[in-house]
Amino acid sequence: MSAPANAGESKGQRLTKGGRKTRERIIETAAELMFHRGVGGTSIPDIQAAAGVSASQIYHYFGDKQGLVLAVIDHQTDTRLAGPPPRGGAPDPNTARRRGGWE
Repeated sequence: MSAPANAGESKGQRLTKGGRKTRERIIETAAELMFHRGVGGTSIPDIQAAAGVSASQIYHYFGDKQGLVLAVIDHQTDTRLAGPPPRGGAPDPNTARRRGGWE
């Protein structure tokens, strides 16, 4: 899933196409590591090595680890909401509620 054009621009940042791709790669890499190791078990150096970026890039886009964790949560939420319904075909009532569907 690609990032929206304004991803990462919440603090007045205007990202180039390459900047958006780098930011999204960091988020996707961090999400994968955090899924397997947990947030506490995933360090900035771990993410750097896996994403092939420098620490300065991570801090530029996210400010600190907490900012990156929040971006991962947003990414995972967006991915989940955009994906197919859970197995079994029944929609998740919480997803529908967040979309403004069921009352």
